Amino acid sequence: MAVQISLLLLLVALRCVTGACAEHTAPGGRGPDGLIDLESEGELRALYESWAVTHGVGRRSASGEEERFAVFKANVRYIEEHNERARRTNGYRLGLNRFTGMSREEFRSRVGNASVAERGEQRSATAESGRGDPQGWRKAKLPLLVDWRQHGAVTGVKDQGRCGSGWAFSATGAVEGINKIATGSLVSLSEQELLDCVASDSGCDGAGRVDRAFQFIVDNGGIGTEDACPYNANQDVCDPAVLDSRAVAIDGFEYVAASNEAELKKAVARQPVSAMIEATNNDLQFYSSGVFIGKCGSKIDHAVLIVGYGSRNGRPFWLVKNSWGTSWGEKGYIRIERNGKSVDGKCGIATMPSFPVKETSRSWHAFVRKELLFAMKVPGHGSAFGSNFVLEVALDRCASSFYALHACFLLVFGHDLVNTELLPWQCCSLLFTSFGSALCDVVRSPIADRRMPGLPPA
Repeated sequence: MAVQISLLLLLVALRCVTGACAEHTAPGGRGPDGLIDLESEGELRALYESWAVTHGVGRRSASGEEERFAVFKANVRYIEEHNERARRTNGYRLGLNRFTGMSREEFRSRVGNASVAERGEQRSATAESGRGDPQGWRKAKLPLLVDWRQHGAVTGVKDQGRCGSGWAFSATGAVEGINKIATGSLVSLSEQELLDCVASDSGCDGAGRVDRAFQFIVDNGGIGTEDACPYNANQDVCDPAVLDSRAVAIDGFEYVAASNEAELKKAVARQPVSAMIEATNNDLQFYSSGVFIGKCGSKIDHAVLIVGYGSRNGRPFWLVKNSWGTSWGEKGYIRIERNGKSVDGKCGIATMPSFPVKETSRSWHAFVRKELLFAMKVPGHGSAFGSNFVLEVALDRCASSFYALHACFLLVFGHDLVNTELLPWQCCSLLFTSFGSALCDVVRSPIADRRMPGLPPA
C-alpha cells in the first residue's frame, strides 16, 4: 500500500510540474500545492526516475546518469519558476516532456536543422516567386478563425525522433493538406522518402529546406505514402522502387512574401503553410500550453506547419503543428503569437513561409462538372439552366479550381465563400443535395443582381 501511495504521489507531482494541477505555489521552495520540494534531492530523484519511465529514457553509465540528472534538476526548477510567474499573469505554461533531460546544446543538435546562411538566400528568392493572383483570393475577406484540422486536411502529429528532419515533416504536411483540399482525399506521405532521396539536403544533420523537398516532389512526379516507406529517423540510401511509388503529386510551390504576417494569414486561409522558426530555446523546448509570447529570435533552425490562426483572450496566434510527438506542447501543437513586434514574426515564423500548389485534377473537374449539370436538371426547372452563360462560368470555376469555387458559391447563395468553412468538394456536395429554389431564383434574376462583391471577373 505504501508503495502504491508513493507512486500515486509521484504521478500527481509529475502532473503538477507540467502545470496540469491547481495553480498555486506553496512557500519554502516547494512546487505547486507543496507536493514537490524543489530543494529536496530525494524528491527530485524520484521525479527523475518517474520521468525516465514515462518517456522511455534509456540508462546511461553512472557518470552519464548523474550528468543528465543535474540537467534535469536545473530544467525542472526553470519550468517551475516560469509557471509560478505564468500563474500570476495567465501566461503560457511549460512542462515536463522527453526533452527535460537535455541541455539546450543537446536539444539544438537533436532537432535543429536550418543554417542561418540560407535564410538570406530564401529571402531573396521570395521576391521573384509567385504565379500572380488569377482568382483574386488575396483580395478576399479572410475568416477570423482558421483550423484546417476541422476540415480533415491535417494528418495526425508525427515524431521526427533524434533526427533534424523537421523540414521533411513540414513538407509532407503541406502536401497532405493541399491534396485533401484539391481532391477530398487525406493521404499520409513519406518523410523517409524525402530524407533518403532529396539529394541537395543533408538528412538528419541539418540544412534541410522545405522548398527543396517541394521541388523534389515536382521533379519526381509525386511522393509515396508513409506506409510504402515508413519513417525510421535515419538517412538511408535512396531506393529507386520508392521513387516509383507515387501516390500524391503537386504542380509546383510558391513562397509567401518574406516578413509579412498579413500575407502569411492570407496564405494560411487558403491551405496549410510550411514555415521556419527559431525553436531551440528553453521555453519552446519545454512548451506545454497557451499562446507562446516568450523570448525567441529569428535565427531559424526548425521547420513546422502552420495549420490555422485565431485569437485567444484578445491575443492573436498562429496554430502550428510540430513534429516532436504528441507528448510535447498541446498534443503536438503550439499556438505562437501573431502580429507581434518583430517584422519576422514571433520566432521568425514569417521569415521563410512556402506552400505547394496543386490544381484540381482534370478527372475531378469532369466529375464535378457532370454532377453539377445533373443537379441543375431539377424536375420543372431543367430548361432554365442549359444556356445560361454566367452559370456555366461558375460551374467551370467550381469544378476546376478550389478557391475559384468562391464564384460558384457567390452566384448560388449570395455569400462570401471565404467567410464560410466549406471546402470545394463539400460545397459541391451541398449543391448536389440541396440545389432547390435558391439557385432557380438566382438564375432567373437579372444578371446585374448576380454581380456580387468579391466575385472575380470571368
